[in-house]
Amino acid sequence: MIRIGSFQIENKFSITDKGAVFVGRMIEGIIEKGDQLGYDFEGNKQLFRIKSIEMIRTTEPEKINLGLFIGHQREG
Repeated sequence: MIRIGSFQIENKFSITDKGAVFVGRMIEGIIEKGDQLGYDFEGNKQLFRIKSIEMIRTTEPEKINLGLFIGHQREG
């Protein structure tokens, strides 16, 4: 698997009838709409396609938070 960027998930929520959003920050590298997001939780690895990316404003200028909308579809 090619690693493009590292994203630290700080929160996750669902949007009814739309899918899931992971909220967090970039640690290194870049990500773009259409990239796959590998998510490993307690040894259960899942791959999702990023459907959209939104920047989230914070009161800390050095901290850039992003929301990654991944929808419902499991990619792998």
